[in-house]
Amino acid sequence: MRRYARAMILILVLVVLSGLAVGFKTIEVGNFRRGGEDTLLGLTLGLDLQGGSHLVYQADLVDDPSGGDMTAQPTSDQMESLKSIIERRLNSAGLGEPVVQVLGNDRLLIQIPGVSDPDSAKALIGETAQLEFKHRMVGVPRRIDFLDGEIVGYRIVPVTPELIDPSLTEVDDGADDASDDATGDDAGADGASDDASDEDTSTDDSAGDASDDASDEDTSTDGASDDASDEDTSTDDSADGASDDASDEDTATDDATDDASGDDADGASDDASDEDTATDGSADSGAQADDGGDAADAPLGPPGLEIEFDDAGFAKFSEIVDGMRDSITLASGAERVYPDTLALSIEGSAEQEINILYQQVFIGGGGEVIPLGGTPNIQQIVGTNKFVVNLGNVPFDSDDLMAAAEEQFPGGGELVLTVVAGKVDEDINLTGNDLARAYPGQHQGSGIPIVNIEFNAEGTRKFGQITGEIAQTGDQLAIILDDEELIAPVADRAITGGSAYISGADFTIERVRQIALLLESGRLPIPITLLQERNIDAILGSDSLQKSVRAGVVGLALVFMFMILYYRMPGVIAGAALLIYTLMLIAVFKMLPVTLTLSGVAAAILSIGMAVDANILIFERMKEEMRAGRPLFSSINIGFNRAWSAIRDSNVSTLITSGILYWFADTLGATVVQGFAATLAIGVVLSMFSSIVISRTLLRIAALSRIGRRLRWFVPTEGKSLPQLQLESPGA
Repeated sequence: MRRYARAMILILVLVVLSGLAVGFKTIEVGNFRRGGEDTLLGLTLGLDLQGGSHLVYQADLVDDPSGGDMTAQPTSDQMESLKSIIERRLNSAGLGEPVVQVLGNDRLLIQIPGVSDPDSAKALIGETAQLEFKHRMVGVPRRIDFLDGEIVGYRIVPVTPELIDPSLTEVDDGADDASDDATGDDAGADGASDDASDEDTSTDDSAGDASDDASDEDTSTDGASDDASDEDTSTDDSADGASDDASDEDTATDDATDDASGDDADGASDDASDEDTATDGSADSGAQADDGGDAADAPLGPPGLEIEFDDAGFAKFSEIVDGMRDSITLASGAERVYPDTLALSIEGSAEQEINILYQQVFIGGGGEVIPLGGTPNIQQIVGTNKFVVNLGNVPFDSDDLMAAAEEQFPGGGELVLTVVAGKVDEDINLTGNDLARAYPGQHQGSGIPIVNIEFNAEGTRKFGQITGEIAQTGDQLAIILDDEELIAPVADRAITGGSAYISGADFTIERVRQIALLLESGRLPIPITLLQERNIDAILGSDSLQKSVRAGVVGLALVFMFMILYYRMPGVIAGAALLIYTLMLIAVFKMLPVTLTLSGVAAAILSIGMAVDANILIFERMKEEMRAGRPLFSSINIGFNRAWSAIRDSNVSTLITSGILYWFADTLGATVVQGFAATLAIGVVLSMFSSIVISRTLLRIAALSRIGRRLRWFVPTEGKSLPQLQLESPGA
């Protein structure tokens, strides 16, 4: 048995390695990585078993290289380049094991098994991917040129809700009038005004149940909400925007609960300007909040610059405000916002101009701008051609903001409005066609993740020129893919060598890989259009996989049952060889890897049947030799030798057929047939190894062991009359 030790060691090594490959879902050794956690045994499953996307793209016509306005079909080199770029892009993104094939002259078939987001896959493929590099200028001022008369006028006003929406004032007035009509008994005769204009006259009215007592000489104050001053003072009562001025000497105010209905009903103003005059208005005590003294004490809103336009000026300024609002919104793909600023000044004034943002923002330590939301700083007055610019957040030197604002914008001057654009992108004619390569890496010195970019000869010239212009200026090189910003780096110096790297404080290995991948996606040699899309649900694929596994297990069980019941010990050995074959087959599928589809599963099961067929040929030749009276060991060797030619020819013919199927499937884009052919070919090769090496070695070892003495165990059920059985003892 020692002569077969090497063969047994080889078989054991293969079994152990295959078991490890199948046992671990993910295998990673250095840069070699196979398997995955999301599939059965880490196998690479096709669309019909795992679900995914089936996409067919049409390559658009390209400009005829001979010149003119003619167009031509893409060349084979262009289609191969397109296929290579998309394959590299999908593989780098880790989107399963994509199948990318050229169909005919101008079509591309892409199958992506296991992709959960088909939209991201399509975006990555880049239907019309256009990569552009632009000179981004930051903080570019532009004066708004208004024609004569487009700005009607301006003034400083307190910014209140009632100013922005005048209808709020009308609502409040109506509420106050209703309150005035409901005041108490004898309240100034239904809101009529009482004027006291006689010298040294006092008027004492009683409002409802309230009584007023004036007990102090020349000055008496008795009211819940009245402002009464002592000798030589004035009392200023106002209701609903009307003011009552009392500026007489020795004034006595005697009123229990003054209300606007007693002093100034319906918004009229009562002036008592006589000496030694006492004004006494009686009203209901429930309207104390409308007392003139409280209104005078109420705080005004922040200062604002009210600007009135004619229709043309209003439309022009409205467009500016809309642009400022949009500028604080994060653009698609952008990492930060570039808010526009409105600069306000008076022509010829020595005062520094005032800069206003549309809304308040927070500026982080890294220069990032974060909009805080809230009420806009620039608002239209409802129903008018007026805008109000809130100056409340302007850092004036004076504590009196209204006075400071009026000093900043004195009346009669010419108002100058300037928009400082947050960013302006200038086309520099540097595109993805000038980019030779983009790939992730790490800085040699610091080890931080970086994106390496390399340009061709023309791109090197353009890149050196633009980096020289923006170096040390604060301007940026905006990289735009399909009108979406990827990244906007700055340049420290002019880069004329054609190679550079991009770094960032927030760069990670994954982020630089994604940026490099997207940069690569922007240089497709020809534009492509999606013609057909078919998404297969993962649930349907999972159901197909379960049925396939069940079919394989049932098939193996039936084969084992037949082989053991009919061929006895050779059948047991054949069953063991088939188990080893199945383990090796799965390991090979995983390590190559092979994308396993339903047709591939069918081919694998068919190859199991072919492996059994080889064993049956061998066992039948063994039976014939044993019927001729040969010993068991000799029958095994002769049976294998005589069965080999038939096994070889049948398997070679199957391999030739598989090769033809694969070639046609690759030419026609029939991936189902291609997967079947590839899986069948692998199975046939392994089945030959299983039957010739594994089965023969195990049979030889069994024949040399004590088991070999039991000839009945090696004879099929109908072969009990073999000559060798006559020589066995009755107890054998």
